[in-house]
Amino acid sequence: MDASTDSPQEPTVSLTPSRRGVPLTLVLGLAVACNAITAVAVAPRLMPRPPAVAPSTPGVSPPRPPSSPITVPSSPSYRPRPVETEANVPTSDRFKRGVVLIAAEGPSVSSAGTGIVLTADGLIMTNYHVVRSSDTIRVTVASTGRTVTARMVGRDAKRDVALLRVSTRVALEPVTIDTDEVRIADTVFVSGNANGQGFVSTTKGNVMELNQFVRVKGSGPNDPEEDLEGVIQSSADAYPGDSGGPTFDADAEVLGMTTAGTTGTSDRSSFAIPIATALQVVDQIKAGDESGTVVIGPKSYLGIVVSDTTSRDGVHLTQVLDGSPAARAGLRPGDVLTGIHGHSPKTRGQLSDVLDMLEPGSQVDVEWLRSGGIHKGQLTTAPSSVN
Repeated sequence: MDASTDSPQEPTVSLTPSRRGVPLTLVLGLAVACNAITAVAVAPRLMPRPPAVAPSTPGVSPPRPPSSPITVPSSPSYRPRPVETEANVPTSDRFKRGVVLIAAEGPSVSSAGTGIVLTADGLIMTNYHVVRSSDTIRVTVASTGRTVTARMVGRDAKRDVALLRVSTRVALEPVTIDTDEVRIADTVFVSGNANGQGFVSTTKGNVMELNQFVRVKGSGPNDPEEDLEGVIQSSADAYPGDSGGPTFDADAEVLGMTTAGTTGTSDRSSFAIPIATALQVVDQIKAGDESGTVVIGPKSYLGIVVSDTTSRDGVHLTQVLDGSPAARAGLRPGDVLTGIHGHSPKTRGQLSDVLDMLEPGSQVDVEWLRSGGIHKGQLTTAPSSVN
């Protein structure tokens, strides 16, 4: 994909449900956009947490199979109030085991987040919005401080899950996967790279709601909105940089992947994708199955830069790179792209959605406006250098 649709800046999110009758209107995707700290990632209320305690790391149990989908308790009136909610807690070995810190860099921005070690041979899961549009990914093992590069194996933008593999052999201890049913009022711990601080810290809270709905939108105009369903809402604080990290239960087993948190309200919440949901994406990627919204391998690239304005006609091209698929198809700066692959995008986000559907090497029909006239052509998408 081109520079106009490959920004690694991190999401803000809108939340539609309410909690205890109080509407929650703003949520942050929790990766730090390092070149947009004041605007997006770190508001004054999002202060770093205390340094983690770092004792030696004990042994670790192997991951267990994912549990069945999370369900709401049978009685809709069962909503106990949270108990034992705290802000910061010491980060013991059990809340660092299987956690990595992620630094992702792309052509124009950098971001920081967290990842979950799934296998000792190097598979790591994180939110796609942490590494989206990056061309370099580095992971630091929280328990040892060892930093290595990683590559994208596959991702599902609609479910905000990405699977990485480290490119160098390094000692990794996988997390233990929770297979128990998650219930309201369960104690949880959120561990991650809060505010891109470079070490793991932990907050404690309780499960508040299940099966919630979150609308995630990238902080930059290039990132499309994604609707996440079935997420777990807890009272544990989460911060920019925690995205992609584990939400643990009281036994230090991973019940979810931290993805978003509220801001602009004193009643803070964090939101996690259920671990079974995330692992379904991982299993699909490992099987080489690109059905649905799973994409394996590089994105498609057109070689265009588009305006951030919304138009009734289509997407306005500000640049067409020489020798690119778009240039070879006859597109020029100033054209308005009105159709691609049977879709009519009106914004950069909508164009990004279309490109996520396309494999590199796909032949697609395109239509554009120039000087009031309609032009049609065909292009072959190229592999993008960014994730």
